[in-house]
Amino acid sequence: METYLFESLDDTFKTEEDCVRFLTKRRWAGGFCCPNCDYHLFYIIKTRNLLECKECRTQISLTAGTVMHKSKLSLMLWFKAIRALIQDGQTYSIAAFASLLGVNYRTAKLMLEKLQLALCGQKSQTKSSIQQK
Repeated sequence: METYLFESLDDTFKTEEDCVRFLTKRRWAGGFCCPNCDYHLFYIIKTRNLLECKECRTQISLTAGTVMHKSKLSLMLWFKAIRALIQDGQTYSIAAFASLLGVNYRTAKLMLEKLQLALCGQKSQTKSSIQQK
């Protein structure tokens, strides 16, 4: 894969904050609502990608319920990996994926396994919902 093509995939998510904004909007499209007390105001804990309810102080992770949950990798790296798998439409060896992302073999293997599991699960859910209609 050519480098300039891979770089152009990052137009939407240029910073970590862009990724955080995207996840926040996807998770709480109608506005934040605390899962503990249903309060709608929160603090942002930037160092840990957490939201904290202003009422009950419950901390909610932006990545909870995703393949990125409890990962120390940046959201930008995860988004690059997702875009590479979805937009390229090709399969990667673990070594090629590691090289593409600039991570070690073990990290690439774990990311690839998690993303493939999530993407395969999403495709099967789409197929079953289409068949039901």
